[in-house]
Amino acid sequence: MTLVVQAALRSPRTCSADAEIPASNELQPEICQGRMLGALASSVYRAVMGIGSSGQDGRRWRSRAPQACTAPRRNWWGALACGVTQLVLSAGCMSRSDDTNAGPSHVPSAKPSATAVGRPAPKQQPSAASGAPNPAAAGSSRTTQTGVPKAEATARSGAGQPQVPPGLSCLARYYAGEPKFDSKTGWVLELSSGALPWDDGKHDKTLDELLDKPDLSDVFAYPYDKGKPLDGPAKGDPGRVRVDDLLFAKYGKDKAAIESNLETVLFAGKRVQVHKRIAAALTAVSRRLEPLLKQPEYARYFANLGGTYNFRKIEGTKRLSAHSYGIAIDLDTRFSSYWRWEKAEVPSKVVPLPIVKAFEEEGFVWGGRWIHFDTMHFEYRPEIIDSSCFNGSR
Repeated sequence: MTLVVQAALRSPRTCSADAEIPASNELQPEICQGRMLGALASSVYRAVMGIGSSGQDGRRWRSRAPQACTAPRRNWWGALACGVTQLVLSAGCMSRSDDTNAGPSHVPSAKPSATAVGRPAPKQQPSAASGAPNPAAAGSSRTTQTGVPKAEATARSGAGQPQVPPGLSCLARYYAGEPKFDSKTGWVLELSSGALPWDDGKHDKTLDELLDKPDLSDVFAYPYDKGKPLDGPAKGDPGRVRVDDLLFAKYGKDKAAIESNLETVLFAGKRVQVHKRIAAALTAVSRRLEPLLKQPEYARYFANLGGTYNFRKIEGTKRLSAHSYGIAIDLDTRFSSYWRWEKAEVPSKVVPLPIVKAFEEEGFVWGGRWIHFDTMHFEYRPEIIDSSCFNGSR
């Protein structure tokens, strides 16, 4: 054994220049076993047989021997030394087998480090076939503004770009524009008229500020309790926060453009004018209401409709009403409550839940679910009804 080790020390080129002796914690146990037995057996066989010439036996050995231990020609002592040395180094990884298997089974083993092989390690590239992660991205614990790990978000949305916030994707889908990311300003919705910021960084806005100066994420400030009966005071004003520039992009840039897109539809037996983009949804609501309209306790809410399109501002504010876009309808005001008429936390008159559900199923929000309640009011806001839009709204 002493002679073998000495031979190894005297012969720095005993192993091939291409040999890579792995670090003990970088191979799985079965790989270690193969390296140990293969290297030792082939090296001893070479030493005993005296193979080293360039003849047929030499070529046959080189084709079968492990690359990690290919000895120079006519150097059987070096071959044997390499085999024993490989055995000693590889045995170390067997004692670390518990550590090797401690991580997830799908995580691929790392390549040998430069220190382990005694030379600079080649640059690692992700494998398209195996799905191996890029080492430069792996291990990063930083997250995007939506809570998604940066490496994962990069893989989903393109190099260096975090995942698009679900709410922003919803607005692009239901309205207009294209989400774009800027490293300085963050996410925006790019419209033909300009870019609207997703998050202006002001997260402590009062209700008045939400209504008067909202960013796009403020649209999702309050979740909507679709289909639920009222069981007390409302907890927010879901759907009452509107971004006018977004609505103009969808329904028309001004009053004239909106009015040119109005359409008359039959609703609950009456003809009403709404924007043509919501005509199908309102017609679907009317079909859902047909069984209810045969019952007097429900039909009375549609006896005298409060109105649909009306280009005007909300009472006491400078903000446009949803009626200005032709996307809202009011039921009979005689059976309704409005927060300016009633100084109470809970409305005294509410629309029956079956009627509310008929609207909600087609993308309309109900003003009865607002702190500033308006129980006659229904407004087409599919992004508020769609609960998936609220995931990671900031």
